[in-house]
Amino acid sequence: MSIARDDASVLPTDLSSGWLGWVAGLAILFVLGALGFLYQLVVGLGVTNLSDGFVWGLYIVAFMAFMATAGGTLAIAGAILLFRAERYMSLVKPSLLLALGSVIVAGPMVIADLGNPLRSWGFYIWTEPLSPLTGDFVVVHLFILFPVVLLWLLSRGDLAARGSRLAFRSEDTADGRERDKKIASYVGGLALVTATVFYPTGWLFAVMQGREAWFDPLLGVMSVTKAILAGIALLAIVVILADRFTDFELKDRVQAHLATAMGVMVVVHVLYLELAREFPAAWATEATMSDVIGAVLASDSLLFYGWIIIGGVVPLALLLHPSIRRRSMVVLTAGMLVLVGTFLESAYILESGLPGSYLPNAFEFVVMIGFIGLGALIVTIGLLIVPDEEPPLNPTQGDA
Repeated sequence: MSIARDDASVLPTDLSSGWLGWVAGLAILFVLGALGFLYQLVVGLGVTNLSDGFVWGLYIVAFMAFMATAGGTLAIAGAILLFRAERYMSLVKPSLLLALGSVIVAGPMVIADLGNPLRSWGFYIWTEPLSPLTGDFVVVHLFILFPVVLLWLLSRGDLAARGSRLAFRSEDTADGRERDKKIASYVGGLALVTATVFYPTGWLFAVMQGREAWFDPLLGVMSVTKAILAGIALLAIVVILADRFTDFELKDRVQAHLATAMGVMVVVHVLYLELAREFPAAWATEATMSDVIGAVLASDSLLFYGWIIIGGVVPLALLLHPSIRRRSMVVLTAGMLVLVGTFLESAYILESGLPGSYLPNAFEFVVMIGFIGLGALIVTIGLLIVPDEEPPLNPTQGDA
């Protein structure tokens, strides 16, 4: 039986001035960031505060953070599709859009750090198959490919109903939609494995034997838990705002479940795994339990304490009580703090393995925020044009 939609439009016809202003604001941010990026290409990396000793800065911090949100949201979508978790199926398309938007922010950050886009062609021409950088490079491409393929599979029926060429002449039928869902579940499983088992950014640091602060197998594990935590936080923020400002409907108790999952991952990632990294060495060298705790929590970096407190302790306190974590504003606040913590953790990891000191300048922030605007613009347009739900069957139209 064919399925038909009455309206063939893609973009909503009732966009408010607020939405148009939001989209225009994001576009302006992107233009400013792109102009800054072009200026850097002409003048060189001298316009940044990077140096020979500190060759990775804000751009790589942003790359690490947005690869985390890309991996986390892709893993969430993949898990829901693989296990056919119908209660959470409404989260799949926002998750995929966030994964795509995040990696589109992360990619240009690496190019900005290289200083010249032409240097990125070296990954294609002179790549070393066993290099961790090659793995990172491949996964960046997969993080783009998986969301695009899955969004197409989940939207192909609607595209066919509209007569879109993007449906590639397929017809909109109930059997076709069911087939697409089955294929999407298999592809989602591959995406889940890629976003967790083969998530490369943390392993890129963990295998660097020349950097004692990075050469730690738990750092690779923590990169995966960081990604899942950041993905849950970003998804919670976006679906709550989408429920408030768009036609997206956040189903009963899903918000509370996201908040609970965020709290659990805060405990696992920020409290347990970080303690697991430091505790054995402290236990072996310190005489009393108070000395052990002091050694575990000792750090010369304000970024470390900022990450633990802003990205861990405070969000956990907000999410502990069931009645409090049902409030949208509380979940939004906790999610935003977790994302700030993700940036602080990424900066702390980078700082711990590089000599010298570094503070990003305003120019670097302009470039970074500009590309964040691009990612947010992609997610916004996607939320407006990608259908959330299947249209009802209309037995009066189409073939039986």
